[in-house]
Amino acid sequence: MRFSNFRDLHDVYPKIKEGKLFRSEAPFDFQKEDWDELYDLGVRTIIDFRSDSEREEDNYVCDPRFTRHNWFIFFYCQWI
Repeated sequence: MRFSNFRDLHDVYPKIKEGKLFRSEAPFDFQKEDWDELYDLGVRTIIDFRSDSEREEDNYVCDPRFTRHNWFIFFYCQWI
């Protein structure tokens, strides 16, 4: 599997049901086998928190079996 930093969030937050919410870095250069592995885990939705420009740089294409949401999150912190 080519998932960088992939893990079940249940391992970090036990209140999340095991096998229901996963996280990883961007799916770089995924092949059909990589998408198949995600599908076999029960994943059906991909939520991508990167900006449009970041996704364009990666030439990212999501497998059509998955629903994809692009939710760019920008955190602004002001130090006092």
